[in-house]
Amino acid sequence: MQIEYDELTRSSVHKIREIARNIGVKSPTLLTKQKLIEQILKISNREIEPSFNKRKVGRPPKSLNLNTTDNYATFEIENKKDGTFTLNYPSSYFASTKENEQTEELKGYLYINENYGFFSAGNKLRVVVSLALIKHHKLKIGDKITVLANPDPANEKIYIAINIIKVDNFKLGEDRLHFDNLKIVKSSKKIENNSQKLSGLHLKTGEKYFIETPDASFVHDIAGEVINNFKNTDFNVLYLNFDGNRNKNLYENIETKILFNEKEKEKILKVDVFFEHVKRNVEQGKNCVVVFSSFWKYMRDLNLFYNKNTSHIVLLQTITKVRDIIALARNTENGASITMFIIDNFDMPEIYMEVIKYDVLANIDNKIKIDF
Repeated sequence: MQIEYDELTRSSVHKIREIARNIGVKSPTLLTKQKLIEQILKISNREIEPSFNKRKVGRPPKSLNLNTTDNYATFEIENKKDGTFTLNYPSSYFASTKENEQTEELKGYLYINENYGFFSAGNKLRVVVSLALIKHHKLKIGDKITVLANPDPANEKIYIAINIIKVDNFKLGEDRLHFDNLKIVKSSKKIENNSQKLSGLHLKTGEKYFIETPDASFVHDIAGEVINNFKNTDFNVLYLNFDGNRNKNLYENIETKILFNEKEKEKILKVDVFFEHVKRNVEQGKNCVVVFSSFWKYMRDLNLFYNKNTSHIVLLQTITKVRDIIALARNTENGASITMFIIDNFDMPEIYMEVIKYDVLANIDNKIKIDF
């Protein structure tokens, strides 16, 4: 939890007492301003356990607004005179920090904002991870983590991580490489191509490939061709699916994100986490194959994310983000690589077709059109 000493000292006693009451300071009306501040900071740093009336545990005080907008959960202490004082930490004040019969083992891909981290754990659950745990274990956005977590009595859809069990492809406590510091090397390795439909492509690690299909119905089939080409190999295949097809047989033993019927903001966040996860794999020396289907739909949602009222032009922000994603394809000095396959058709609005033809494809040397 991020509560600054200076900010508290500038607040009125009434406001500090309200904060103290809400985060579990015992008998706040009997303490001086300085004592209140000390107790608040100790609880916020987890030096002492909060104290709550057992009859009220799990029920936020009336003055407390639990804001779960956009999948975040932060406390806001309302004060009409001084405005809103925000405690930049989720609702773990009401969740036990010790393992108990309600503790569950949960896993997911970590996202970190300036106040805390979180990940989705199925069944619309959100697992919140404190900055203290993140810093202690040197976690990064995109890490696939397994945690022990307790339910938040104030919100059944939120769990609070109390310990990190493991991070995939990373030993807890070790120093970590940084993707942006890894030098890009020109040497690439030949990839065996066993697909007749993709026979026109000479595959190499670190390259970018654009595959055009006759129409939208074949996008997923061609994605399957690419994915199957890497079965029984050492390549780590990661599939980003924007067409909504849920062929479970295709997804077996590969990491997949299906983005369909979700809000633009949720989709964009998941794409960001997806590519951060790819970077984490490269940091660990993995050769990654990224298969991205229905690319133009990502551009559309990205455009709407930046400006809901924009439908007649593709924003520069959108084009820049797309360029950055394509530029991730590379071979790195630690023997890792990102090989990228973008699969799409030109059955799309003209504004996106122009961007793909004259901008996206300008940055991709390897192109093929599949005819059935």
